[in-house]
Amino acid sequence: LKLSDVITKLNNLKTNDEKTFNLIKDLYACSNYYPNLTKLNELIEKENQDLSQEITKLSIDPPGFRTKNDKKGDTTKQHFDTGRVIPIIDGISDLYFQRPLLLKQRQELYDWYLYLNHIGFQDGITIVDKQAIKDLTLSKIQEQLTTHQNALNDGNLNEKQKIKLQLEIVALLREVIYRTTGMFPRPNQILYLLLMLQILNRPSLTNDEKRAEVCSMVGQIATGQGKTLTAALAQAFLLKTNVVKHIDICSSNIYLAAEGVHDFKDFFQTVGIDCKLIDSYDSDLTDENESKNPTIFYSTLDVRALNRTHKKINRIGLTPRDKTALFLDEIDAHNLDNSDHFN
Repeated sequence: LKLSDVITKLNNLKTNDEKTFNLIKDLYACSNYYPNLTKLNELIEKENQDLSQEITKLSIDPPGFRTKNDKKGDTTKQHFDTGRVIPIIDGISDLYFQRPLLLKQRQELYDWYLYLNHIGFQDGITIVDKQAIKDLTLSKIQEQLTTHQNALNDGNLNEKQKIKLQLEIVALLREVIYRTTGMFPRPNQILYLLLMLQILNRPSLTNDEKRAEVCSMVGQIATGQGKTLTAALAQAFLLKTNVVKHIDICSSNIYLAAEGVHDFKDFFQTVGIDCKLIDSYDSDLTDENESKNPTIFYSTLDVRALNRTHKKINRIGLTPRDKTALFLDEIDAHNLDNSDHFN
């Protein structure tokens, strides 16, 4: 099989059926699951109708876990199962008051989670096109994300309309992170985002106070429960809901930071977010305010601090403090490590 032959077939497909040709790009959103040259050649040799159906099938489930059942049963139903949600919500403690969440808070979290699963698995977002999010093409999901993000800028939205848009962004992000990483977020990971959403919609706070509160949030998650994926989702959520423009995420060492970039770069790029590794004081000496897309900087606390200082000394633009957020992965390590205190 020659690459030139496949390129010729792709050019012919673009000429004869541009709509189907454009669907192919969805298959290459993730470097882990895109079809190899042989598979691509097999696809484009199919009849037009079969080709369109096959591409759509592959694009809505790149990892392929939903198209096959394992010993535990139907993977799709497992993704949207709510059986463990109530026990998890009841087990959440308010770290500040050292008590369980209030009944109203718990009920709200459960109602929101049910809505996420409803639009993700059954009826979808729009009334006209009742297609579950899991059945949407990647291009359609990207289109919905952009529409929702722009809609949140409308100052005339009431509280219910705003919450609905924010919840739907969570559901869309959940689907994208599955398609690009093969990991479908568990209930405890999604509930972290919903707790942030509760803070963002406290009626007693101004917008600046809400941003400050949510950016001061500390989440304690048990070992092995997916802190890195939770952080990636939370970062995307804050950026796509226009709470901040740029985010710094600092790990306990640069190797973990590099791992985070490797694991989630496809996810961030798919939802229109740039992702960069800052591994030295002179990494990425560009004006942050000139970036067209929101950006996430992975680094360590000391290296990113030196990098920001270097930019400031050299009069290179930095994102204003009120438009950026800092995520500390394993915050206890940052507070207990004397070398971090020194730096």
